[in-house]
Amino acid sequence: MKQRSANDQHAHLTPRSALVFLLGLVSGGVAGALTYAATLSVAQAVLAGFGATAFAVMFFDKIIGSAPGAG
Repeated sequence: MKQRSANDQHAHLTPRSALVFLLGLVSGGVAGALTYAATLSVAQAVLAGFGATAFAVMFFDKIIGSAPGAG
């Protein structure tokens, strides 16, 4: 196995993956905040936020295309 040095910089996520996860988290946060504003229930807001995050990540993964030539 190749040993990593302290100066070896490797990204853990591609920019596309980071964008998909960021948009998913923002969507989930907005859904959770709106749910809390409507119901004043933290439990419902958390569940709505998690659900929205999961579906938003799947949605943005489908609509944001990969780079040309990428597998």
